[in-house]
Amino acid sequence: GKTISEDSAFMSAESENNNISFKNMTRKTMVIRDTTIYKDPIGTVYGPYNEGAYFKVYKLEGKSNVADSCRVRHILIGTMDMATQKAKRSLPQAKKTADSVLVLIKDKKFTFDTLIKMISDDMGSIDKGGDYGWFGEDKGFVEPFKNAGLLGKKGDLSIVETQFGYHIIEVLDVSGTRHESYKIAEIFKL
Repeated sequence: GKTISEDSAFMSAESENNNISFKNMTRKTMVIRDTTIYKDPIGTVYGPYNEGAYFKVYKLEGKSNVADSCRVRHILIGTMDMATQKAKRSLPQAKKTADSVLVLIKDKKFTFDTLIKMISDDMGSIDKGGDYGWFGEDKGFVEPFKNAGLLGKKGDLSIVETQFGYHIIEVLDVSGTRHESYKIAEIFKL
């Protein structure tokens, strides 16, 4: 009967370190021993389980059918200057720029490749055309970035927000195989 923010505040207050960790798991990587998780509704709570020195409680936050791997390219409209580590633009300014860039791409005023070289703030991918190659759920990218590709389909264009700013993402390809992914929240107590 709690709202999402009330539920999150309660879970955080009950955790040993006042944090909730979120993990995306597959059937192979699942930490919850209760196999009903694969059929249970979102919001189901599991535990407490005694795991070493801790008691852990898990909550099923979401389920999705994701591609095993994908390949995307992106343009980062960042909020920080990576060279100086100083603020470059505000989040609203980054969003406004990202929206404008997406319109330029969709209207074919500029190519994606040209805009990567002209304005992307991701220095690690500019020389690769904004492309980090094929990746799956286990890659260390931030969730919104990964999900744009793993949940998308070839040709999708989208804007996603991360702690780095806004990414204009084009899905270049997705694998033909898919699997169920389970978003699990975890809290623990000594």
